[in-house]
Amino acid sequence: MNWLDPRAWLALIIWTAAVAFFADHRATKIERTAGEARELKISNDAKDKKIAADAESKAQERKLAAAFDQRIAQTYKDQANEKAAADRLIADLRNRNKRLSIPVTDTFCRVGTDGSSPAAAGSGAEGRSDITPGAAEFLARLAERGDNAIRKHATLVDLYNDLRNACMNPIHQP
Repeated sequence: MNWLDPRAWLALIIWTAAVAFFADHRATKIERTAGEARELKISNDAKDKKIAADAESKAQERKLAAAFDQRIAQTYKDQANEKAAADRLIADLRNRNKRLSIPVTDTFCRVGTDGSSPAAAGSGAEGRSDITPGAAEFLARLAERGDNAIRKHATLVDLYNDLRNACMNPIHQP
């Protein structure tokens, strides 16, 4: 090989450029592979955090749903107990074991039916007047419906507040 021959120098320059190019290409490929591995690790870590947060959120949701179900079941149980108590009261009113009465003032009580007789002795005193069993049953049912509506409203407000608090205080992701 003649060192003065330009083909030898040209071959040497091409060979050096090729080695440098392929070495740089390999280094870039290794660097790119390492970068992709870092990005993949970051992505997997983010995915794992999201999975953990979702699992925690679902656990909280199940806990909240169980608490709601328990509260609703207790409300139905209380309603049944209150209805049974009202039914017992109404049965006692019908059987005249219990009676409802209202206070009355006897200010003008005539002895006769014509209204011209003087008032009986002891008039102006307070007394009590019994309510008929039908009217007593109506009042008892009306009171039961009102109490039931108030209990339902209070339960609904409590459930709403619990749900609002659960939504306002979300699980904090690390």
